[in-house]
Amino acid sequence: MTETDEKHENPGEKTPVKQGLHGWKAALAMFGCGTLAAFAVFGVIAWVLNTVFSSFSSGVDSNEGAQYAPQPPDTPREEFESDLFDMCGIVENEGQGRVEWSENPGSIDDSSLDGGEPGDNDLVRSDECSGGMTPSGVDSTASWDFTFEYEAVIYAPQDDREELASQSYDEWMNTAEPELGEVQDTGESPLGDEATYFYGTPESGSGTMYVVVVQQRSAVYQMTMSSTDDVSLGSYNAEANEFRARLDREFFSLIPE
Repeated sequence: MTETDEKHENPGEKTPVKQGLHGWKAALAMFGCGTLAAFAVFGVIAWVLNTVFSSFSSGVDSNEGAQYAPQPPDTPREEFESDLFDMCGIVENEGQGRVEWSENPGSIDDSSLDGGEPGDNDLVRSDECSGGMTPSGVDSTASWDFTFEYEAVIYAPQDDREELASQSYDEWMNTAEPELGEVQDTGESPLGDEATYFYGTPESGSGTMYVVVVQQRSAVYQMTMSSTDDVSLGSYNAEANEFRARLDREFFSLIPE
């Protein structure tokens, strides 16, 4: 039987067809798979970047919240903790390197209401410190002169500590205004329970000066800032407010109930 006869005898048999994609179909399939893979990789990269950015943003927000959110006041202590009540040290620490008591680091003085030796129910603590401050504002190119002083009635025989502090507050305000050569503005400050600021020029006639007198519970304190530059009232107020939360909390909690 010849080869021709075999083909005629098995007409139902077909030559096997090779499987798979060829030509333009194969090219199209490969292009589609590559595109899907590229989209998948891009999606993963976008997800990673979004996760990192979200974490960074939330971290910044939480840090800002911790820095600017007002902290609730502590409960006043039952007893006076003498070692903790160092307001000059507290202010310098709160300045975070911007405040340095280079001229006068302070010297705590404890006395009675009449200026004599303190007693168990008659104690007034006071101190004064001075030096320089590096402002965080933009309208001053030189460091400022900075003085902080306070007087706190810790114990009083008649238990009229806040009334005594109120009297001292009025006296301090009367002496604060003359410290300026010319008062250009005065008003209320948000510091403490009650506060008044004075803004103007120093007695030298050049530069600017700012004084704020504050009463917080049975304590009175004063911050005096001055600069040879033309510093705005807003900048002085902003710098004073940097110490607001810390001083409010410390005077409130460290003066015993």
